[in-house]
Amino acid sequence: SDARDAMLLFVDADCDPKTGWNGFDLVFGGLGHHDCTTSIERIGPGFTDRKLLGSVPTHCAGTDFTLRVSRDQLGLQGKPAAFDFQWVDGVGNTSNRVEWLDHGDSAPDARFVYRYRPQ
Repeated sequence: SDARDAMLLFVDADCDPKTGWNGFDLVFGGLGHHDCTTSIERIGPGFTDRKLLGSVPTHCAGTDFTLRVSRDQLGLQGKPAAFDFQWVDGVGNTSNRVEWLDHGDSAPDARFVYRYRPQ
């Protein structure tokens, strides 16, 4: 299977829908998951416009999959950790987020995102 068909995490680190691809500035896992690490890439403005920034540690246990990402890697040095994100899995190389409803799985669905804001 193509690495871009694996589980991906899209992050809108600056909470600005006008930057990146569909607002997402970073994608994790686009080059696959290897030896307890996964890739981190800057994305946009097109779906395939990506620049490798490095890798982050991962941990898998059963059905749990976690990443360890620093504020610096999200571009949040000295700022509150506030960002939007979406997980996708098995969607292939389609850049149409609505197609993610039919191809693979996304959480949350289609064009929705989860929002993390500190309390």
